[in-house]
Amino acid sequence: MPIDSFLTAGERPSGGGGGTEYPSPSPSPGPPSPTSKEWRSHNGRDYFRPLGESEYAYYIPAARDGLGDMFLHASFTTKEKTGMMDRTRIALCWAIIRSRHPLLMSKVIRDRNSNNSSTSVEEPYFWFSPPKDAVKEAKDCLVFDTKSKDDLISNYLNGPRTLSDERMSYLVISNPMESIYDDGHNGQFELLMCAPHFIGDGASLHQCTHEFVTLLASPQSSYDLLQILTLPLNWVDLLPPALESRIQIPSSGIARAAAKVNYLQTMYNEIGGHTLRRTQSSPQKTILVEKSFTESQTKKILAKCKQNGVTVNHALFALCNVAWGQSNLDFKAIREPL
Repeated sequence: MPIDSFLTAGERPSGGGGGTEYPSPSPSPGPPSPTSKEWRSHNGRDYFRPLGESEYAYYIPAARDGLGDMFLHASFTTKEKTGMMDRTRIALCWAIIRSRHPLLMSKVIRDRNSNNSSTSVEEPYFWFSPPKDAVKEAKDCLVFDTKSKDDLISNYLNGPRTLSDERMSYLVISNPMESIYDDGHNGQFELLMCAPHFIGDGASLHQCTHEFVTLLASPQSSYDLLQILTLPLNWVDLLPPALESRIQIPSSGIARAAAKVNYLQTMYNEIGGHTLRRTQSSPQKTILVEKSFTESQTKKILAKCKQNGVTVNHALFALCNVAWGQSNLDFKAIREPL
């Protein structure tokens, strides 16, 4: 199954249109208040853990208006009538991916009982229940559509929020060239995979999409795929711990002092964390502008970044800063560098 020459990835911006108040569901019965960053079992079946510090930092703005919600788009074609785009097969592949990465099946619960701070913010934590019917649950987070690529992305960026505390993953398969999947075999398809930023980054979303397409295009029959879902899984091994729990903390006073000095020196060298000031004169609307590069151009870009000890993301952020500075009509940004 050939894939088009590029993928499109992005995040939902702050203040996306149609944002709604983020729900605060609570399970019944609720678990005891979590006291560590490790996964703990509840009633011998369900699992929960508080969000780590970095997960929490990304969760709060996402809970407000979907800020940072990620998406990855891919265009692909199927040229032979193999039935790989059969809806049942797609649901099976999506269920397998969600089982491999159980945070995609998890929920975020607001703990209404363990808030000991003076604020009214309820502590969020992950809640995972092993699926009773993985395919059915996958179908609840799967949509078949006929929208174009541009419409899919625009609706995700500017429309009501797609993800929520109850839905941490979402997959759209669209066939714009046909009114519906008449034979489920050949044609041009658009894929949009969505997940919140607080459970992963762009690389992990790329990996999930790659695994999904690989399964979809594999010679395995739908029956073979169903058998994969019947295999027993050790959820404790699959559920990822918080990032901070994997960081070694200095034990001695000298080591802690050295780490603090190292941190301050790093912060001194960092340039960033600024806000690009701009008066909002109308409702925000995010657009996506794509630029394709040839293989030779890509190699030159990567080599230049490596030569200067930066990533492509670093270079793009710097270019955004330059563009913002030049857009300031009185060039005040030049006199007051970021």
